[in-house]
Amino acid sequence: MNRTGRKPELHMVDGREMTLAEIAGMLGITLNALRMRRSRMGGISYQAIVNMYRDNQFGSYYDRAPRYRIEGEWLTQAQIAERLGVKSHSITVWRYNNRAGMEEAVEHFRRWNEGGRVRNRNPRCGRPAQVYVVGNREYTVPGVARKYGMHPMSVRDMLKSRGGDMGKVLAFYQAKQRRRQARAERQILRILGY
Repeated sequence: MNRTGRKPELHMVDGREMTLAEIAGMLGITLNALRMRRSRMGGISYQAIVNMYRDNQFGSYYDRAPRYRIEGEWLTQAQIAERLGVKSHSITVWRYNNRAGMEEAVEHFRRWNEGGRVRNRNPRCGRPAQVYVVGNREYTVPGVARKYGMHPMSVRDMLKSRGGDMGKVLAFYQAKQRRRQARAERQILRILGY
């Protein structure tokens, strides 16, 4: 009997029945920490929590990241993202947008990786840049932005205002570049006294 006069709740751990206080004492944590750990883990069994502590799958006191059971292992979201080759934030956003669990997210990103995802040269960008063909040359928005010293959003806005025709955008930037060059030449001639 406990202080309230009730019979304590017993849980099977290592083949014997134990109270929560005994389990917490065996693990060297507080009773509240054990309850919170179980709650964060989705209500798993106390035997699974004990096994995770024994396998050193929980970090330090400051590591409170939730663990997810993926293929028999308990992993944090950061570990899952590293194994899938994506950013942890991408998993968070996909789960939020699709109202899905971690298992569905893992399956989605595995299919996404197997589907021939093309890695862009820019590691900050998730998709490859769209290629526009003008004449016999290929252009991308980031390439045009670098070439003419513009911000990529400016090039995208210009492309949108020109109806998606990269040829018109290039003609505009080339004319602008010629005007700048002519103005610079006039200023140099004026400085030299011509």
